Amino acid sequence: MTEKKLPEDLPLKYMKETGRENFSDLCLDATRAVFAHVYYIWKTLKKELGSKDALELYWKVWEGLAEVSFVQAKQALGLSEIKDIPTLGRIFQFCWLAYPCIYNIQEETPDSHVGIIDFCPNPAYGPIDNHMDRLDYYKQEAELSRRFVWKLVELAGMKDVVDADQDLFLCRDGCTDVCRVFARKKKEA
Repeated sequence: MTEKKLPEDLPLKYMKETGRENFSDLCLDATRAVFAHVYYIWKTLKKELGSKDALELYWKVWEGLAEVSFVQAKQALGLSEIKDIPTLGRIFQFCWLAYPCIYNIQEETPDSHVGIIDFCPNPAYGPIDNHMDRLDYYKQEAELSRRFVWKLVELAGMKDVVDADQDLFLCRDGCTDVCRVFARKKKEA
């Protein structure tokens, strides 16, 4: 009888070949690679299509991410539908934690949700190009983050009852040290 060969542990192989000593280093390498990838995708799209068309195409990628993230959040949280703002806030939190951002709920009432992102790996480990290229890139990322919030609200079926947005961005211009996401009950007309 032939002994079955066990599959190689690829993370351990990577660590051995790169001299990494722990999984934290491996995770940091992977995070840097992902955000460099995202940045260079945007940079290539912008060069080839121009800012406006690149943003619309890039949004399609983010929109797909919102749809997948929403489904995963509902499954992980055991939700069949989203009926209220606190539950929508839990969806927001799950989606940002998955990217992996540190998302803390600052305010939670039946009529409002405020989430604070204290850490985002994109500005922390993202592009290292010149300052102007980074600012241009993060301008697009901020817009896409806002659209991401709006898409989650739409997927939750709450577009007509909730105003939601992201109004602070760690990556934009250094005027804040957090990102802020909010949802609140729409005022009746």
